[in-house]
Amino acid sequence: MSRDRCHPCAASPPAILNRRTFAAARGYLLWLACDHRRSIVLGSTFAIVWTVAQGLAPTFVDRATDDEISARDGTALVWWGMAVLALGDVQALGSKLRRSS
Repeated sequence: MSRDRCHPCAASPPAILNRRTFAAARGYLLWLACDHRRSIVLGSTFAIVWTVAQGLAPTFVDRATDDEISARDGTALVWWGMAVLALGDVQALGSKLRRSS
């Protein structure tokens, strides 16, 4: 059996692609994933950064309002507001890099 048929990271698509079977589709998708490994890993990493930033935004807003209301501390509100803005920057950057990788 040749390397092209059994190895998903071969230099060319597997020869079994001519058959319309599940194994052929699976082999082709594995070959594509292996060929584009770097962009898949980078895209996944930036997607995780974007998702975490998106999930933390409501938490930051909640903390900002709790700190301001409970302590009547306007300075804490300003700092939490700046943290929310910085988190928005991280989210925008993660989204941009996720789509461009």
